[in-house]
Amino acid sequence: MANFLYGLIEVELVQTSLIIIVGTEFKTHVPNALCLQSQLYSSYKSSTTLKALIGCDSCGSVIFISNFLTGSIFDKAIGEESGFYQLLKDFVEHGYIQRGDCVMADKEFTIANEIGIGLNIPPFATGSQMSMQLNIERLIVKVKTYKLLSHTVPTCRFKSVNKIWTVCCF
Repeated sequence: MANFLYGLIEVELVQTSLIIIVGTEFKTHVPNALCLQSQLYSSYKSSTTLKALIGCDSCGSVIFISNFLTGSIFDKAIGEESGFYQLLKDFVEHGYIQRGDCVMADKEFTIANEIGIGLNIPPFATGSQMSMQLNIERLIVKVKTYKLLSHTVPTCRFKSVNKIWTVCCF
């Protein structure tokens, strides 16, 4: 982002985001093992959950899907633990993403600090940024309508839940 003084009014130029990334949670049955219960417990949802990241481009096409992480993980750590930050670093290193490019994500993500590329936060989105935000919201709603993910995830599905999630996203 760059600020320019136009007359006496400061104008902020917002770059278009290459990808919009959001986290989502799925409730799970409470496992019998206490250790697993504490790992899956999300204080935000006040229940046991699995968390994942999904990203799409400006057309609404899926371009990133993480594996599920435990519900107790902090939002700041999701970008690192999911491999998303490493993917962005690799893209910057190979020239697929330039240092001035942006990612749209929640304020909890520390993309600018971690990688050095821009971060657009959704509440300030306008024009094409708003349509990208709507695309990702529609995508998540669609994914959550699949029967396997629309209800509480049973513990017996934990071994296959990442495969189910990936297929539903595509």
